Amino acid sequence: MGIYEGKHKLKLPEIRSPVEAAKKLIPILIVIIAVCVIALTAYELAKPRYIEYSFTINPLDLSEETLTELQLTIKNPLKETAKNVVVRVYPEAKDELVVFPAKKEISVLDETRKLSFVIRPTTEKTILSGRYIINIELIVADKTYRERAILEIKNG
Repeated sequence: MGIYEGKHKLKLPEIRSPVEAAKKLIPILIVIIAVCVIALTAYELAKPRYIEYSFTINPLDLSEETLTELQLTIKNPLKETAKNVVVRVYPEAKDELVVFPAKKEISVLDETRKLSFVIRPTTEKTILSGRYIINIELIVADKTYRERAILEIKNG
């Protein structure tokens, strides 16, 4: 019997390729991503909306009409009556659209208020067909709530 023979054998660790390890992790990653997407969607759906909007005409066909009205319903986000509430409406494309009035102030907001703003193309520039973003801001007690409305314009 030799010195290297017998019961004691040297065991080397198994060598695994990174591909095998990745194959085991892929289902786990898919489940984690799916749970995150579901949680974010549920959060967005459950989040209260303090600004609701609609347009009287959307899409706005400039060959038929030259303006539309943005109708807002503003809800009080506070548990108590809010004072000195500001609502601002402005287009992302400020050189192509005009909003009148640009801002409205509400001295006392208990529950809800209905407001309306007129939106029309500027007279200085020919507006192209497309989708335009209208930003809406509700400022209550130094906190700002935002919403983005999409106005579709057809020209020609």
